Amino acid sequence: MKPVSILTAAAIITVYLGVTVYAQQNDALTILTRVDEVSSAPEDQNMSSTMILVDKSGHQNERKIVIYQKGGDMRLVRFLSPADQKGISFLSLPNDRMYLYLPAFRKVRLIASHVKNQNFAGTDFSYDDMSSFSFAQEYDAQLLETTDTIYLLKLTPKPELEKDYSQLKMWVNKDSYVPSKIEYYNKSGNVWKILTFDNIVKIGKYRIAMEMEMKDLEKSHSTRMIIDEIELDSGLSDDIFTTRNFAKNPIKKELLMSMKRFSSIIIGIFIVSECLFADNGVSINGYIQTDNRMQSKSNKFTWNENRLNLRLEGAPSNSYHYFSEIRLRGFGFPVTSQFTDLQLQEKNKAYPWGLEFREAYVDLYGFGLKNLDVRIGRQIIAWGTADALNPTGNLSPDDLEDIFNFGEKLGVNALNASYYLGDNLTINGVYVPIFTPASLPFGDFANAFSAPMDLPPGMTVRALSDTVILPERKPSESSQIGLKASTNLFGYDLSLSYFKGRDDLPILSKATIIPVDLIGTVDIASELVYPEIQVIGADFAGSIGSVGVWGEGALFMPEKAITTTIAPSPITGQMEAIQTIALDDETYFKFVLGGDYTFKNGLYFNCQYLHGFLHERGKNELNDYFTFRLEKNFLNDKFKIVPIGGAVAINDWDDVKNNYGLVYAPELCYFPSDNVELNIGSFIIDGKGANMFRMIKGLDEIIFRLKVSF
Repeated sequence: MKPVSILTAAAIITVYLGVTVYAQQNDALTILTRVDEVSSAPEDQNMSSTMILVDKSGHQNERKIVIYQKGGDMRLVRFLSPADQKGISFLSLPNDRMYLYLPAFRKVRLIASHVKNQNFAGTDFSYDDMSSFSFAQEYDAQLLETTDTIYLLKLTPKPELEKDYSQLKMWVNKDSYVPSKIEYYNKSGNVWKILTFDNIVKIGKYRIAMEMEMKDLEKSHSTRMIIDEIELDSGLSDDIFTTRNFAKNPIKKELLMSMKRFSSIIIGIFIVSECLFADNGVSINGYIQTDNRMQSKSNKFTWNENRLNLRLEGAPSNSYHYFSEIRLRGFGFPVTSQFTDLQLQEKNKAYPWGLEFREAYVDLYGFGLKNLDVRIGRQIIAWGTADALNPTGNLSPDDLEDIFNFGEKLGVNALNASYYLGDNLTINGVYVPIFTPASLPFGDFANAFSAPMDLPPGMTVRALSDTVILPERKPSESSQIGLKASTNLFGYDLSLSYFKGRDDLPILSKATIIPVDLIGTVDIASELVYPEIQVIGADFAGSIGSVGVWGEGALFMPEKAITTTIAPSPITGQMEAIQTIALDDETYFKFVLGGDYTFKNGLYFNCQYLHGFLHERGKNELNDYFTFRLEKNFLNDKFKIVPIGGAVAINDWDDVKNNYGLVYAPELCYFPSDNVELNIGSFIIDGKGANMFRMIKGLDEIIFRLKVSF
């Protein structure tokens, strides 16, 4: 007997025509077993659907999804719209394995057991409802009533299974063994949800319910799903139902046409690009964002950005896929200093702007070998399971321009190959020919990652200058490599990795102190280099009971770095060189441990413990950090509040009161409609001692951000 999901049983109700009633075997278990059998009858199913979400005030939101299913135990669901959810994918596999892919983070996440009972992407279905299972295997059945046309069953979850439903009542048609209605009861014994279906049509030897509706009586909310197109028994490959397939984006051509027309209007304002639309497989999406920040103490604006982010993507065939992302920004403040600055045609003095070319790559599937995928071009490579802070992720440099947006990466030109050994082992190899350094904070936050300069008494610095020395453009100097093996064991995603390359943050190599006068005034000229490192890493992600857990650790093996200081001798007055160790070649270990939990009322809590921040190097220089976030959606998900969020740093456990850092970051989000997000928040910073938060103490900010996705 093949398993089947609740959604299959209702929304994709498939029944062999001419099925005969088992008159002699109408006990509850036999009836429920037969429901499973007829509901999973097709070999495979491929459909595009519209989901309409309706709140208690009658306001509607629409989702477009595609669903691929094989038998009753493999299912892939992918969002096509709205724009802010496009590409989000859910994969259900045998043995109760579920995965979620979030394209914004470029990571595949194993869904923890406690999340399975939460709502799926704001709908009235849970992840468990969307997954594959057998009613007969997960519920004990009791026959409550029999009429001329209906069996009424009571289903109780088996004791060893964790379900949010205390029981189900299922109305089953006698002539077809198709449920006509399912009621879901909460732990208090009251009706919580009601699932119904309509518009049954005949397709080949199956009957399909083309419409279904799940009503949540507690929230006065409903989700109606309408099947727009469907194919049955089309011979879907098992390869579709793999985490490998998440990035392939198999969007149907006919579904792209309306998106293309809308996107072409937007992109045409900026680029003459008729050639982009020659291929029906092209999709253009992105977002517009305005971001303004002001320091609360000085009332001075510190951030002024308007951004247009565009993504071009296509998968014309199963053999390849392409993707690119550009970011056009009006960023910063007017820098006019003379009248002629106002007459520049490019207006870059009155209104600074810039263009970022973030990614542009091609995926080649089955490249030479069936199980070999290759990605070539500029790409962001995200390794690690932790949220934002990944000590194992060293191939793509950090983008630290926005100091509070940890986890942002810069793209690198790379050859990225993945080989799939069976269903449970992936080998990933990456070659980066040209080293790319990290970007750093600017303005008032430039000192966040810099230790204060210790000068002898009486010495005053008149001018500081620096030279950053990049590695020579030779494979032996500039190239980087990475190797990773990933698997799933006992319900946990696991990986081991190796990286050989350079630290993306520079270190002081040489400092020349030049006297200017006889009273201690000096100029200082410095040189900075990027030290070589090797990193052995490991990570895991899974769940312990109802708590999602993850962790990753990295053993850093740096090359010894020497700082040469050239300064006048206090005895002879002659310039002399003194060498000190800037970074020893002693190994050191960074790690992250984290967890999250979603409470029954929808309250979500996430926390992480981090040993060693991005800029910290050396065994004795690693501080401890704690990040935390508590959030709750309310008023039918129109609002999200984060009353508790931020980070704590401890750099001396023996004297915490004088060696700590704190960032408190509450925020309030409002979603007036699909694809529109308004955000108001703040950063309140405090600290003592030698830690990064102490370096930016007092730079508290208020943030206003508007984002519209398309």
